[in-house]
Amino acid sequence: MKYVLLIAVLALSVWADFNPSDFSKQTYTNSAYSIGSMPYQFFKPANYTAAKKYALVLCLHGAGQAGTDGSYDNLVPGGPALFADNANQASHPCFIVAPQCPASGDWKWVNWDWGESNCAYRASVTAGQAGTAIYEPLQMALAIVDQIIKNNSIDTTRLYITGLSMGGWGTWDAITRFPNKFAAAAPICGGGDSSKAYRIVQGKVGVWAFHSQDDDVVPFSNSVCMIDAMTRAGGTPKHTWYNGLGHGCWDAAYSTAGLVDWFFSFSKTPTAAQPEPAAFSSRPPGAFMLALNGTAIGVTVAAGPATVSILDMSGKLIAARNARAGVRADFRVGAPGMHFAVVNCRGSTTSQQFAVGR
Repeated sequence: MKYVLLIAVLALSVWADFNPSDFSKQTYTNSAYSIGSMPYQFFKPANYTAAKKYALVLCLHGAGQAGTDGSYDNLVPGGPALFADNANQASHPCFIVAPQCPASGDWKWVNWDWGESNCAYRASVTAGQAGTAIYEPLQMALAIVDQIIKNNSIDTTRLYITGLSMGGWGTWDAITRFPNKFAAAAPICGGGDSSKAYRIVQGKVGVWAFHSQDDDVVPFSNSVCMIDAMTRAGGTPKHTWYNGLGHGCWDAAYSTAGLVDWFFSFSKTPTAAQPEPAAFSSRPPGAFMLALNGTAIGVTVAAGPATVSILDMSGKLIAARNARAGVRADFRVGAPGMHFAVVNCRGSTTSQQFAVGR
């Protein structure tokens, strides 16, 4: 997989028109992290002046570019090359940062296997457990962004993020956890926690997802269930679904006409989205109890008002309704099998997997 990723993204440097020397290798060091340091490629707009505010784009690479060399060849082709293109810089001058996730151990941008069968299932298994905490490499990447903001004239209402494959997972995770930070995102052949997708909608983050339906590395269902979950929450995300491109659809995605203009059409405004909680409460507002009898399901929420949703294991919504504290909401599914319930209350979402019998 690593070699496929590397060869495919290198092709992007052919059509991008910019001076490679405009990128410089930097290293972020912080002893608070077990990783210790993280290299990254850094692009500063031409004719930079502190009298002007500039946008910033965070680009997350795929598994094939993980390591510690921080090299141009590993980190610049792809998203960074697109935004550094001379024509795009002329219209939309911006900073670009492309950090490098370590390849040692099990480090990834997100502590999930990018080959998960679908994100809804993963969310139902891990919701509320320690494994859902932000993973250190992504945390360091965001710390790099914060350092650049501190040391340069950055317009914090125009922070953008994109990533491919493993970086697509990282992109979804970043905008789910920090919906007030990013104005727009383009996750490519990734996935995320669909039970938290409502946070992206609350934060009014622009999303344009890309994925090929025949992807044999990161299942296409991951992107589908994230887009569907955002739509159910009232969002209007964009998506481009390919066929025949396998896992390597990022070349086509980053060649999409108008993609950079689309990014820059978004800027942040104050929203009602909740900040990322410091820790998961032992009894969150979304806590609930299940009562099962054949294909009948009873859900009693601890606090209200709440929204209760029943989904199948592909992330498809079976039924949803509002519920009051202590009053059971009854559902019935069409056939036995594994399902999961998701309760959203006061910005807290709790989910539980369960088996429905005959």
